[in-house]
Amino acid sequence: MKSLRIILPAIFALLGAPVCFALPTTHPGDVLLPTMDGRVILFHPENGTWEDYASLGSYTHPTGIVREPSGNFLIAEKAARVILRLDATTGAVSIFAQEDNQYVLYNPEDLTLGPDGAIYVAEANDVARVDPVTGAQALVTPPYSFWLGVVGIRAGADGLLYIVSETQGWFGVGWLNPTARTWGHVSQNGLLVSPLQLEFQADGSLLVANWDWNTTELLRIDPSTGAQSTLVAGLDEISIPGIARDANGGDYLTAVPWLDEYTATTGKLLHFDGAHLTTLADFPFGVHGLYVFPGTPPVPTKSSTWGGIKGKYR
Repeated sequence: MKSLRIILPAIFALLGAPVCFALPTTHPGDVLLPTMDGRVILFHPENGTWEDYASLGSYTHPTGIVREPSGNFLIAEKAARVILRLDATTGAVSIFAQEDNQYVLYNPEDLTLGPDGAIYVAEANDVARVDPVTGAQALVTPPYSFWLGVVGIRAGADGLLYIVSETQGWFGVGWLNPTARTWGHVSQNGLLVSPLQLEFQADGSLLVANWDWNTTELLRIDPSTGAQSTLVAGLDEISIPGIARDANGGDYLTAVPWLDEYTATTGKLLHFDGAHLTTLADFPFGVHGLYVFPGTPPVPTKSSTWGGIKGKYR
């Protein structure tokens, strides 16, 4: 049963009444995950448990999530074509930006905070800039750039945006200069069949989740040369729509059944320490994007291969 902290805000929101409830206490390394049953949960890696954090109400297709400098969270909602703002003090959810008549935010997939403080949105065939104050939107991809199926986006230390495109014929990793509206390929073909998500590593390389026809794998991509190498292979037919770094130098990943990224009723939270992939939790709901609270989290003392909940943090 959902707690009153989750049910009551949803009722008050329907009535138009203000809501102010104390949110669960977060710790360094905790993981925040919007779910496909209309919630946001807080996962505690030190003991493998999770609890309700906030309600998304009828929004059941959340994708990317990013934290604003104010501390609040923005969540892309693909089906409703909106970006939601989750108040980190009260847990209240409101619409921050929505699709306009120019088809911006038509298919929001992922979010990243740019070096200029703006929110950049990977949205199917384009990348959009959203003003962090007004919510005003503008496309930053060049006209007819043909980056079809843009599903992941991250801001690089060099001021560029890095994206992955999963559509066959255009799949690959690319860079985008949002100011000049220029772009180019970082890496294409080779091991890349259908890249799903990406995240920068401490050495500047990219960790890329990639579907390789019958299995999913984790690749390392050098953004300066485009060189590819396989880190983990043979992950069955799953999709990895979310990757986020932790302070220990590892990565948290979400996983759902393949071809079920937006309607999944089950999901997993994984951890990759650079050598071993550990399953931390099996969820009875789908998950997509995720946010890791900063600070030094507990260090994994056990690792496991793909499978059940074998690896725990202690």
